[in-house]
Amino acid sequence: MKMQILVQGRTKPFYFNFDSEPEFLQEWWDQELDVSVIVNEIPTWIPDWLDCLWYTVQDFFCREI
Repeated sequence: MKMQILVQGRTKPFYFNFDSEPEFLQEWWDQELDVSVIVNEIPTWIPDWLDCLWYTVQDFFCREI
């Protein structure tokens, strides 16, 4: 499962993507880590050949669920 963690710097946030299992999420949240699951949704009107591009754009712009 693809996930993202937010690391807050002094002047701006940084987002790091990583692969992990959902069973660790609750433990991370209990430790107050800002971890989000990256979920891609694709509209039915998007042609099949644009799927990969659509996912990439969503991963870039969608930071949290």
